[in-house]
Amino acid sequence: AKIARRTEGEAAAEPMVEALIAGCQRGELHYVPAVLARAQADLAGLREARGDIADAWRLYMAANATNCGTYPDWEAESSAYIARVEALTAALRALPPVATNHGSDPEGSAPILLVGFPRSGTTLLDQILNAHPALMVMEEKPILDRVSESFGATEPERLARVRALNDEEVARLRDLYFAAAEKYCPRRPAGVTLVDKLPLNILNLWLAAALFPDARVVLALRDPRDVCLSCFTNLFRLGPGLPGFPSLEATAELYAAVATLWRESHRRLALACHVTRYEDLIDDLEGEARRLTGFLGLSWDDRVLTYRERAQNRYIVTPSYHQVVRPLYDSSRGRWRRFESELAPVLPTLDPFVTEFDYDT
Repeated sequence: AKIARRTEGEAAAEPMVEALIAGCQRGELHYVPAVLARAQADLAGLREARGDIADAWRLYMAANATNCGTYPDWEAESSAYIARVEALTAALRALPPVATNHGSDPEGSAPILLVGFPRSGTTLLDQILNAHPALMVMEEKPILDRVSESFGATEPERLARVRALNDEEVARLRDLYFAAAEKYCPRRPAGVTLVDKLPLNILNLWLAAALFPDARVVLALRDPRDVCLSCFTNLFRLGPGLPGFPSLEATAELYAAVATLWRESHRRLALACHVTRYEDLIDDLEGEARRLTGFLGLSWDDRVLTYRERAQNRYIVTPSYHQVVRPLYDSSRGRWRRFESELAPVLPTLDPFVTEFDYDT
């Protein structure tokens, strides 16, 4: 059905997905619930494409209910993840505004951190950056999380401890980070900078600021309403320690928590940051790419504009895997308006960030 949709169109795919769902629900097929959830979400997307918004929303809700059924502890895990982000924000606010600067990395090898809330355009930026010969992207590997865990204690306690490290301890942690990165980027040539792309590394900027004062941070930004809708309608895996987006309310609450942590991190940590808006990238790829490479201190290279050619031969692990190899399109801009009534309960949670990020103009 997925192949048919991409090669023959929605009309060819729809009866296939309907048959799969019917077979699963009648018990005629041996399947895991994740298969049914994915089929329901795919059928919802087909309904949305033809303008049947009410049925699309019904199916998106059903898909998420099926997905939640695969992990009974989803409510507790979702609440725990939001609490984790809020505790980090409170700890950051309680500390002096500027992290201890242990000096530049003597080897000049500080990574570039590509962050943003999921579904904000990080994968598109990842492909653009990876097309530059001076960069190599490491996609979605929680290495900073592992370095953080090496401290023991709670995350708020780690936030305080990291400022008390001496230069030798910082060097050891840098080595730990790069040893782990080497497993995923083992053939990185000399002089090529590592791009650590993990959207929710926003939670680890306090650590990056201490270990890599020279690190540059790129934030992918997109309309919060489109982001939360996209997270909810793309079925993310649920499980221990994973954020997941099992309900629209939990998605909006997590967005608000992460956006608040970003604001505090940006204010209080001595890191160079650059924001690329998804909508601006769609409107002016070259202009935004030039601004981004300039921020990174790189000379311009036209290959960043032909990133799709390289992406065709790259294994992409995010839900955007089939979108980033297509020509740029703006059909996802303002998608939230199709579901404005369904999103109404969470709009008050998102409105402050819509205003803060200038999406209300």
